[in-house]
Amino acid sequence: MRLCLLPILSHAWYGWREDETGIYAEVQVASAPFKSNFAHLKDGKPRRIWIEVGAHVWENLQHSHVFGKSENDFLISFEPLLDKYAMLLSEYKADVTQRRPLGFQHQRGLVFPFAVGCDDRYTPFTVTNFDMCSTVLSPTDDEYGYWPPECSTAVDKRMVPCITLRHVIESWLSGQEVFYLKIDAQGFDLNVVQSAGPMLRKVEHIELEAACDRSQRLYPKAPNCSSTWNFMNRAGYRCVQLHDIEHPKLGVACDRNRGRIWCQICKREVSMFFTRLTKPFKFWKDI
Repeated sequence: MRLCLLPILSHAWYGWREDETGIYAEVQVASAPFKSNFAHLKDGKPRRIWIEVGAHVWENLQHSHVFGKSENDFLISFEPLLDKYAMLLSEYKADVTQRRPLGFQHQRGLVFPFAVGCDDRYTPFTVTNFDMCSTVLSPTDDEYGYWPPECSTAVDKRMVPCITLRHVIESWLSGQEVFYLKIDAQGFDLNVVQSAGPMLRKVEHIELEAACDRSQRLYPKAPNCSSTWNFMNRAGYRCVQLHDIEHPKLGVACDRNRGRIWCQICKREVSMFFTRLTKPFKFWKDI
């Protein structure tokens, strides 16, 4: 069994293919069964799982203080931009002449060139000149003062593999709890959360972003802050902190109705931090 860079589309193909849209390659990106990637860990399994969706080049979880201090935690990252994916692979600490385990970005971390949160196994992906704004969604054509002009300049449309969180947790991790989920998916954050389906109850802490309710959204189809806050509350999560991305060190409490109020008065975009309630609601069938 292999985990592949591109799925079989409408007909069987192996190795490579080309058509009017591009040149495609089927490439193995990690070992399977998935638990074989844990073989070098103590007791052959991780103490805690971290998942990162949108692992560009800034503020990656492998560099976080808490993950760095942990001795047996394991990180799974997803980054669909191939050059950034390659940069993450190059982070693996080893001599250039040494063999590096397939797909590892860290001695305790894998990275995949996938998007997350789609219904299909592949999806169009819009690449912008300022590529941190690249997204599964379509950015607006307008320019906003607080976003670099290059964010609204779509220069490329690519096909990228896409996976659901449900498959990652249920199939790859065999239902193991996820300690921390960090999402930076450029307007697609809530879709990523929802793609976990009933496996969402396995996730303890979630960090995601959303556009402020009154702001002009860079991604018109993206859910706003209140929509995200409401969904997470219904899903059995409590907002513990929220901050405007322009002032990352100025966090505010956001439980009860304070989060909804802040969603309405903030100006641009917020990062939101949620933790699972001890006794979560039986919510999924109602959503």
